[in-house]
Amino acid sequence: MSEAKLKSYLMQMLSSHFQIRPEVEGTFIPYGTKVILNYLMYPKPHLIERGFDPVWFGVEVKWPGGRGGGNPKGLRVAYQAITYHWSEFDGEMPAFVVIYPGPDEF
Repeated sequence: MSEAKLKSYLMQMLSSHFQIRPEVEGTFIPYGTKVILNYLMYPKPHLIERGFDPVWFGVEVKWPGGRGGGNPKGLRVAYQAITYHWSEFDGEMPAFVVIYPGPDEF
């Protein structure tokens, strides 16, 4: 599964509900190294009215491949999401970072 296809699908599904900033450069605070987060998202007013917190959060798109536990690629992307949570993007840290592995039908 290509990351480009997953990103396209995600944008199609969420763009009406979130402000989306793609490929945002930031800095991993502990080491000062450059990172690039696939997306920063912020809920649009209709979601905030329904209870979403008005905060920016990160989304990292990765197809982990395979099924079941113990996938090394899955562990790497989990570490990547943790790293991005401890990074600054435009001077702010995301409230949280989620991993989007794609829908089941892929």
